[in-house]
Formats: sequence, C-alpha cells, structure tokens
Amino acid sequence: MKIHARSFLFIAALLTGGCTHVLEIRTNHVGAAHDQVDIAGPEFTCGIGHAQPNEYTNSIEEYGKYFLGYVEFDDQGWSYNQNAQMQALESRLKRDLADPQYKDTDFLTIVFIHGWHHNAHDNDCNVNEFRSMLRLVSERYDQLYPGTFAHRRRLVGIYVGWRGEAVDAYAIRYLTIMDRRYTAEHVAKGSVRELFAMLRKHEFAAKADSDRADRMRTLVIGHSFGGLIAFHGLSKALLNELALGKPDPEVRCKPAISREEKATNIPAWPDMVVLVNPAFEASRFEALHHLMDPVAGCPYPKERPKLIVVTADNDSATGVIFPMFRRVGTLLEGYDESIPRSGSQERDANWHAIGFVDRYRTHRLCLQPTGGDGYRAVASLTPPKKPDWSQDEFAPVWVVGAPPEIVDGHDGFLYARKAKGTPQPYLLEWLINLHTLGPVPPVMTTPGACGGWD
Repeated sequence: MKIHARSFLFIAALLTGGCTHVLEIRTNHVGAAHDQVDIAGPEFTCGIGHAQPNEYTNSIEEYGKYFLGYVEFDDQGWSYNQNAQMQALESRLKRDLADPQYKDTDFLTIVFIHGWHHNAHDNDCNVNEFRSMLRLVSERYDQLYPGTFAHRRRLVGIYVGWRGEAVDAYAIRYLTIMDRRYTAEHVAKGSVRELFAMLRKHEFAAKADSDRADRMRTLVIGHSFGGLIAFHGLSKALLNELALGKPDPEVRCKPAISREEKATNIPAWPDMVVLVNPAFEASRFEALHHLMDPVAGCPYPKERPKLIVVTADNDSATGVIFPMFRRVGTLLEGYDESIPRSGSQERDANWHAIGFVDRYRTHRLCLQPTGGDGYRAVASLTPPKKPDWSQDEFAPVWVVGAPPEIVDGHDGFLYARKAKGTPQPYLLEWLINLHTLGPVPPVMTTPGACGGWD
C-alpha cells in the first residue's frame, strides 16, 4: 500500500516537475546576526519557504540576548552532513554555559518542530514565527527579573527542520499527506532522539555543576506533524517519568521515585512538551491517558503540567480531513472484541486526533478581560460529558481546547489571524505564564468557566 502510494506521487511529481531536493538548507555553520521579521501585522501571510538568491543559510542566528540554532533531518531521519549542524549547536551551547558572564544566568532551551509543507528556509513563515516567539519570550523574561526570577534567563532557540514539503507544485502538494506522515515517523525514530539526548546531557551537567534546579530547562513544541515527531520521540521517556512521579498510596501519597534517594538527583526531562494541533491518531495517547486515572486520596500537587495538547476548535485539518483518511486507511484493522465499550473506544481513538476524542479532553481556554481593552487567555478544568473518572485539575497531562480567538484553525499556533484587528499571541502568553507562574491565577480560572465542549 505504502509503495503504491509513493510510486503514484513520484510519477505525478515528475509530470508536474516539482520534487524538492533532499538537501541541507542551513549550510553555513558560523554564527551571524539576523534581523527580526515583524509578523504581528494583518498583512503577514503564512507562506511556505523556498530557495531564493542570496538566501540567509547560517545554522546559528545571533540576537544578542539569545541565539537560534537549526538542526535539519532528511527523509530517513538522519542528520545532514555527518551531524554538522548538531555539532555546531552543541559547541555554541557549551560555550555559553561555560562563559563567565553567564555564571549567574539560567537558560531556557525552546525546541520547535514544524509540520507539513514547511522547512528551514529563511522565508518560511514557521521560521519567522519562531523567531518572533523567541523575541517575545525574551522580552517577557526581562520583565520578570528580578521580581519573579532570582537569576536572569537566557534563551536558546532550536528549530528542528525536515522536508515537510516533498513536491513544489500547488496541485500535487496536498496529495503528499500520507507520504509526509511516513517521513515524520522516520524523523521521530531517527537522529532527533540524539538531539534530545544531547540537550538532556547538558541540562543534567549544568544543574549538577551549579547546584541550581533552574540552571537549564527545556521546552519542546511540536506543531501538526511536528507534534507527531515530538510525541513519538519523547513519549516513552514521558511515560516512564510520569509513572515514577505518580502519587503512590503505599508510601503516604509520595511518588515512587522518592523511594530511591539517588533517583531524585536525575531531573525529569524535558520540563514541558506542548503539542499544537498534533496530526496523529489518538490511539497512541491511550497509555498516557490511562496513567492519569487518579488514586483515591492522593491528588497531584499544584505544579505545571508536563504534557499539553492544544487543539483549535476549528482545526479542519485534524478535525475533518484527518478522520476521513483514517477511516479509509484502517479498514482492515481490528479492535478489542472482549468488551463492547473497548472496541468503540479503540475505533474512536484510531480515527481521530487527540483533541477530538471526547474522553481525553481535560481543559478549555478562553479570553478574560484584563482591564481597558486588553484580554488574556486563561484555562479552566472542563471535563467531557462522559468522563472515564473524576479528573484531577493538576494532573500532569492536559488536553486543551481553544476557540478561534486564541488558536484559529490548523496553522494559527502563535497568532490567531482573524480577518479584522491586530493579531495577538494569546496562546504564547498563556504558555509563558504557565511555565513561569504555574497553574494558578491568572493562568487558571474556575472549573467550567470557559464553557463546554461542542
């Protein structure tokens, strides 16, 4: 089935003359300054990156208070050019961590993984939105020091690129959905895991050398098929660490990890994973959902979640088109026949993305006035109509729904781009507040305050 689909796409691409090259885009591994691009205006459109004359190709971009590194992977999930980009990034990170001027500075590494159609070209809109994201986070962290933070924060941005666009032809590119999904799976199982391991190694060393828990933290964000890459690349580690951290009634509701004194010295990693409109079947999520089944009398502490899945209410790509493909592509797959309910639940999760499976949903976002004409996004615990159990508001896995005012459609992950008015980064600001303040007001509001599920 896969071979026939790929053969058809290859022949169609040849007829229309549109295959994109399997080549490293960021070929210059020397750091250089780069100008920011203003994406807040309504005239900005989310375009697909393409090669252009005199294109900026540095894999390290310098912005003074932070830097941005690029690591790209081919269709087999291998890092290009014998890991040249990853080596350049690691060298730059080690230099900053060892720099005496940053001795009293804490680091936040933000990894962003793009989705279908996009790439690491200088003019790709995902690249420019990530640049804007880093600028906004850096400015916000400057405002929070020294009132909220004991140390300054320095950002390290990492853009994970892969060949999200296989065919550069308008009529054909939309037929590559299954081919690019297979490629995303290859990337998830490939050298991106080496990137994650490298970051965890330096985070562990930085915390041990400084004896500061916040010396280095890591946030991973995946969008669309990038959410698939982030989830499949990290879900095993997440499941292990969340199981170890679950309150255990046999030891006075302490987590299992507390039984072994040495284990407490190993930091959970990454600090947080955020999937925005992830494009993969929810059946892969069942183990994490089942782990959230609460233990009577042992609630979770009021800490920020480890995994957040954010889905736009009007994401037609994962809400409408995705289940159509899944229904056809899974016709010969079977489901648990021992219990009728299990079979229907399996089928539902196999046909839909996580945010569109009712029993997985936990929270909703909505806008709350801040005074004057301002608004901010807040979250409220919003159980589904028929929950599997009484949900814990502070369980470490959240499946969050967002209205169009906050996340508009499949691609509106940073700015909700409405037809009128200036776009606002409500989702990003909420994530910053959640990461810095935790799940407390103004990040949270009362349960049910954001309305119900459609």
